[in-house]
Amino acid sequence: MNIINACAKYTGYEESIKALRFEIPGKGKNPATPLFVIYSFAAQETSANPSAFEIGSNVLIAGRLYKRVQPDEEEKDGRMYVVPTQELQITHPDCELNQVQLAGAVGWRGELKVLPRGNGVINFLLLCQASKQKQLNHEWDDSVPFKIEAWGEEAKRFDKHVYVGRSLALGGALKFDCWTAKDGSKQGGYKVSAKNAQHALFGKSQKTEEKTETKTTPQVFDSPHQQAMSTPPVKPQKDVEDGIPF
Repeated sequence: MNIINACAKYTGYEESIKALRFEIPGKGKNPATPLFVIYSFAAQETSANPSAFEIGSNVLIAGRLYKRVQPDEEEKDGRMYVVPTQELQITHPDCELNQVQLAGAVGWRGELKVLPRGNGVINFLLLCQASKQKQLNHEWDDSVPFKIEAWGEEAKRFDKHVYVGRSLALGGALKFDCWTAKDGSKQGGYKVSAKNAQHALFGKSQKTEEKTETKTTPQVFDSPHQQAMSTPPVKPQKDVEDGIPF
């Protein structure tokens, strides 16, 4: 499961990747989150026609999230793509929606960090299976990686119950981070901010399997004869000279 339902502003068409470009508006100091919608049969022309929407239109997008699979790391594509599962629709300019639903297995997890004000944060990587997408070089055995970020009480729960290999489902919001690297270059990346009480865990709650104690079951006999027959014979003891005369 790698589903997104969002309202995003149309910003144009990128010919090089044959995709419509949208942005989910950021709140406060948070930057906008770019999305790139590619053609799908379900969405028809609304996902392929550059003139389908006016620049700045608020559009409702429902689909599946993907990242382009590229064997050559030198041509790394950091975009987040959406394959629509229905036609894109213009909605009210003030409509706000950013809901992501994911299900997969944990591929990596960090340690719980407690900030100076006492608020905790944890990050982990969720690997989601997704159907084949030829346009993005995505095969059936490829997984879509998502960086998950959780805060507060949710972070404490994940720290207690989440470990590498465990399966889980969660709900959150898609975000985009920007930062400056040590070399001075501008960097950016996607993450899913987990929402409180919107997750389900599968499998054991412990990181290691519990030890099972072996119990011996007492044998029940139907008769004294059966008990006697099942009892192993007692070996006769050798005569021991006790030094007592006749």
